[in-house]
Amino acid sequence: MPGATAGDWTASLSGLAPGVLSLVAVQEVDGVPSTPSAARAFKIRPPKLADPVVTYPTDTTVKFSGAGHDRATVQFTIDSDPSATPPPPVVVANGKWETIATNWPVGTYKLTIVQKLTDGAGGWIESLPLEFTLNKALPDVSDLKHTVEYRPTFSGKGFNGATVHVRHPNSANLAAPAKDVVGNEWSTTASAEWGPTNNREVHIKQVLNGQWSPTWCVLNVTIPPLAPELNVPSEEGLSPVFSGSGWSGAEVYINFSDDPQTYKVNVVAKVWTFQRPTPFSVNTPHKIEVHQVAQGLDSPKVDRTFTVYPVIAQPVITYPLQGSEVPRDISVTGSGGMEGATMRLWDDRFGKYLTLPQRLTNNDKWSIDLTGLAFDEHVIRAEQTIYERPFKRSEQCKFKAVVLPPEITCPNGGEKLSRTSTLSGKGMPYAQVEVWMLGDTSAPLTEAEVNSEGEWSVVVTLPVGHKTIWALQIYDNDGDPQTSRDSDRVTYQVVPKAPDIESPTTDDHAGRVLVVSGFGVSGDTVTVKVGSAHQSAPVRADRTWWVRLELDQPGGDSLLEVVSALGEFESAPATRPIVLNTYEPTIEVPAPGSWVANPVSLAGNGRQGVGAVVSWFNPDLVLTANIPVDPLNGWQAQSGPLLMAGGQWFRFRQSLTDAEKGSDWIDSERFEVEPGSSKFS
Repeated sequence: MPGATAGDWTASLSGLAPGVLSLVAVQEVDGVPSTPSAARAFKIRPPKLADPVVTYPTDTTVKFSGAGHDRATVQFTIDSDPSATPPPPVVVANGKWETIATNWPVGTYKLTIVQKLTDGAGGWIESLPLEFTLNKALPDVSDLKHTVEYRPTFSGKGFNGATVHVRHPNSANLAAPAKDVVGNEWSTTASAEWGPTNNREVHIKQVLNGQWSPTWCVLNVTIPPLAPELNVPSEEGLSPVFSGSGWSGAEVYINFSDDPQTYKVNVVAKVWTFQRPTPFSVNTPHKIEVHQVAQGLDSPKVDRTFTVYPVIAQPVITYPLQGSEVPRDISVTGSGGMEGATMRLWDDRFGKYLTLPQRLTNNDKWSIDLTGLAFDEHVIRAEQTIYERPFKRSEQCKFKAVVLPPEITCPNGGEKLSRTSTLSGKGMPYAQVEVWMLGDTSAPLTEAEVNSEGEWSVVVTLPVGHKTIWALQIYDNDGDPQTSRDSDRVTYQVVPKAPDIESPTTDDHAGRVLVVSGFGVSGDTVTVKVGSAHQSAPVRADRTWWVRLELDQPGGDSLLEVVSALGEFESAPATRPIVLNTYEPTIEVPAPGSWVANPVSLAGNGRQGVGAVVSWFNPDLVLTANIPVDPLNGWQAQSGPLLMAGGQWFRFRQSLTDAEKGSDWIDSERFEVEPGSSKFS
């Protein structure tokens, strides 16, 4: 130390290596060194440690590391919690050291850390102490994730023994139950169903012994909607209702393979339904594809292939009627048929088909022949199917095949038949019909066989009166006779036979006096009627009758009616069309009792038409023909052949141009032809 003055001295040394160091002092005066002083040992401290690097290898360990002096020993002393075990001392190697403390609970630790070197004498040379405070806090949760179920599960990594809280943002309310960390992992399921969610937050911390992790970690939750459920659509009908389940409030988008349009429906109460307004083509595969959109997120798509068919109508048997009796050969008829379908009859009693399938050519009405039925009870159903779809059967139809009562077609109720008449009707071919009559049931009135056409008839002769008859029929059935019930009763009248009209014929003249004659049954009374005029006469023992009828009604086309009666019973009328000639023109010339000479002048009055004069003695002798008749001027003529002298008469009649057609014959009064004026004088 140059320039040192006498007395004490000091010197500063730097860069000394830590450890034990022996020093001697030598002073030099005028270049002459002194004898060295006695050696003195010094202990050089290692440098004070810098703050260590702290990490947490596990939940219960703390790792300290840092830089130090080679060969020095780093030692920890816990000042705040003597019960805690400090990490083991560690020797610095290559300028680095690290040590691990175990089983340190969460908390604040005040530590003194030194590094020290041995002094070679069993002691230590310690560095100045590093006062270090360790706040062992809970770490934040990590590796946060969630499932995409509608009720999500949250999970992550945490501190063993800590309790994880998953909360709604800015709220003390838990989004899921609190869960303890086990094996550094935790998971908890949401307390409620969330459903589709788009970027919804939850905040997560963990707590242990009242100490919380420092940060509310944010987990953004996105849950896309699940694919909607798509039920199997019905194949019945061309406009099926599609349905399924989905998230309430979501929109379901629907596409079909045969339709470019996209349809949209809302999910209500977790259910969606849709029916396309346009029917689908029959017996053709179609594809439906659906997905739902919720919270702006699309679900996966789901599809299904389907085929539709017309709804198979349940057929209805309309004949036979339930519980009815029918013949053994019938046509089963019904409604509810489908054009193009097949229909057949099923024996519900014996479990077999009665007919082959028959294809229907029109809708609704159908008919199937069923022949040769046994005379027995039958239970049938009609079975319909189309496009090889499961069939539908009608309700049961129960009936009995029997020999039905024959039908009486003549007489019908209230009809009148003559004494000898034909009873007729319909029945089962080759059956034997018995006709019975009220008042005598000891034996049939008559019998008849039904022909191959199903018709029967028999002639009977009965007295006049009211009659009630019925019929039954018996069918042999290969030696097992089957007898029908009685037919409905028919009440009718046996009446006299309508009389035969002999005259007048249709072409005979019918004037104001009409004589009608003919034949009938002796004892009957004949009544003749023309218009309102009528007259009766008995039929004589020789079966003849005649009636004189005086008429005063206008002439023209008319009808002659004649009936026979016996007591209250009257025959049907015998009729004949006639032309009445009741108009009477007049004869004015010659005057009654007058004397006239040949040729005789004739004159009179009449209506528009043409007249003729004939001999009174011989009507076939025409005296004058084609005589014009004028309503104003009358008619005039001269007799053609010369009349004999003496008393004479003649007859006149005329045609008419109106509906009456002609007049009656008018006889002149007697007049006298003068002698000498006739070649027959």
